[in-house]
Amino acid sequence: MQVNDRVYGKAEVNDPVLLRLIDSKHVQRLKGISQTGACKFIDPELSFSRYEHSMGVMILLKNLNAGIEEQIAGLLHDVPHTAFSHVVDFVFNNKKHDYHEQHYERIIKESEIPKILDEFNIPLDGILDNSRFTLLEQDSPALCADRIDYSLRAMAIDHRFDYNAQEIAKHFIVNDNRIVMNCGTAAKKFAEYFIRIDETQFSNMEGVACYEVMANAIRRGLKEKIITEKELFENDDYIWKKLKDSNDPSIMENLRLLHPGFEVREVQNIPLEQYDFCSSGKLRYVDPAFVDKDGIITTVSKAFPDFNKTIKAHRKHAESDHYIKIISRHIRSL
Repeated sequence: MQVNDRVYGKAEVNDPVLLRLIDSKHVQRLKGISQTGACKFIDPELSFSRYEHSMGVMILLKNLNAGIEEQIAGLLHDVPHTAFSHVVDFVFNNKKHDYHEQHYERIIKESEIPKILDEFNIPLDGILDNSRFTLLEQDSPALCADRIDYSLRAMAIDHRFDYNAQEIAKHFIVNDNRIVMNCGTAAKKFAEYFIRIDETQFSNMEGVACYEVMANAIRRGLKEKIITEKELFENDDYIWKKLKDSNDPSIMENLRLLHPGFEVREVQNIPLEQYDFCSSGKLRYVDPAFVDKDGIITTVSKAFPDFNKTIKAHRKHAESDHYIKIISRHIRSL
């Protein structure tokens, strides 16, 4: 199987177990789930699927010579994501944004994946133990394949800035079972780009507001038994259609707001009832480790002290409460 990936270029995937897993129902379902959740309605050009990201993580791990089990874990890591991705965390007011992780083991075990793994004599318990996979997952702000791929992928589709995701992707190497970068200049650029991507895509006010709008519709759908919590593990189109077909006035009011003309502003010093949403974002940044000119492993924050000011300002913005008012209420046709 040849994959022409927008970040890593052409990649060959020939391992039989990976091919079987890629073709499985639960991995294929990810094609119908947007990585950017409800933001796909307000800026379709900046959207890509969980499937594309999962394939990218697997390819990155393969490029870094990760073992087959870690490649499998990378391919499967987003299998438990619900429709519209992290919108569900807004639905249930989950501040850690880890609703899908709480269901990881259950979803995998209830799928056809254990049977496929058993056919290739690969222990399921080993795949489910992410603590074994130091390239795939690391606590923030360290580099890991998951964090690297979704940010590079967001850069690759964003034509508003001069990102070169394909070039940055060439600078990741492995040192002592951890991902580091082989160039300080590239590491600093990646760290700065990551924060810009977070501010302009992941946690910008329009994005936060459209997540809240979609969450309102889903919350109403759950309350009125139009959809069930179990059905959230279908795909975006499934949930959207069930909500739209309900003709529930409150749901329809929210769905009609989600279109490219959606516009908000952050407001201050007005009565609380005039805000549409009060929200704080999730802090996201990376502090890449890299090999310096003397062959020593250091980090961007240590080698470039000014970057700490960037982190501090970003932290303040991300963790503060933001009071958001929808100022464009043009409605979409449903």
